[in-house]
Amino acid sequence: MTLFQKKLSLREQARLLRRFSTLLGAGITLLEAVRLMRHPLFERVGHGIDKGETLSNAFVQLGTFDRSVIEIIKIGERSGTLDQALAQSALSLESRDNVSRKITGAMIYPSFIGCATLGIACFLIVYIFPKIIPLVVSMGIDLPFMTRVLMVVSHVLLEYWLGIILIGIGTGVLFSLLWKFSSLFSLYCRRLLMAVPILGGMVRARTIIDIFRPLSLLLEHGELLPVAITSISASLLNRDYKRILVDCANSLNNGDSFAVSIKTANMNLRTTLSRDLIPQTAIDFIEIGERSGSLATSCQHIATIYEAEVEELVKRMSVLVEPALMLGMGITVGAIALSIVMPIYDITSHLTK
Repeated sequence: MTLFQKKLSLREQARLLRRFSTLLGAGITLLEAVRLMRHPLFERVGHGIDKGETLSNAFVQLGTFDRSVIEIIKIGERSGTLDQALAQSALSLESRDNVSRKITGAMIYPSFIGCATLGIACFLIVYIFPKIIPLVVSMGIDLPFMTRVLMVVSHVLLEYWLGIILIGIGTGVLFSLLWKFSSLFSLYCRRLLMAVPILGGMVRARTIIDIFRPLSLLLEHGELLPVAITSISASLLNRDYKRILVDCANSLNNGDSFAVSIKTANMNLRTTLSRDLIPQTAIDFIEIGERSGSLATSCQHIATIYEAEVEELVKRMSVLVEPALMLGMGITVGAIALSIVMPIYDITSHLTK
């Protein structure tokens, strides 16, 4: 696998597709547009087109673009509206990227506070505490329980710091390997994450967006519903949602409606997870879209609704998590400081007597 076979971020994909769409919309031929992109990826695309491949097949060979994008490119090639298909794909990817950035941004502040708390605690325990405690011990004063606990923690950190770092690195590497190569491990980690209040809601909302935003585009360009759902399921990382879409596609091929298919698949998985992965709101919109013949529009509305829900969850997380983090930071640092100050106070009282 070469460097350029790694999947691009959603923002990078959107930027390249938008530029490519602009070139095609200006009336430039496909091969000229590919060459004018002046990007290593598109150099490989150009080689594929020179050999007689279609643009979609050349993109498949890259292995870097989202599966839904490739399906939309295929439709654009068949209908002769490739520039429009690329522009709409770029817009969809930008929307999904904005949602991801909002979720990531919501996690930055808690991560910063957590790291700051850990850093201050380690500084007090490793640097300040060892300089004070010998004086306290030499006075023969009974140490408070908190101070004795802190002495043990300080001793462990000072004596075994290298082992602690190695264990931390090893744990991180092991987790990364299991996440990458063990589908069962990643499945249960995702289920655990989905069970976390607020954060689980963000993950569910983002996955709903990742399903229904590209689905609306595929349907709008005339793709068959079972084919569109199968394509989207192949791009999902969450095995539970993938299972729902695969079961749904099978039911559609058997003649069931989309609403019935996805509701049944959702209920079948609910016996395992004890919760709905596809919310009832989405199913209601699907039913309305099927009755009115505007399923693509309904899918677009579903994605828009859950984009708004992500924003609401981000705001709620800020309101609830930030004060809790500040309180936790204050308790942690305050407890350490108190463990240091209490023996000093006892020394002062002893000297006064």
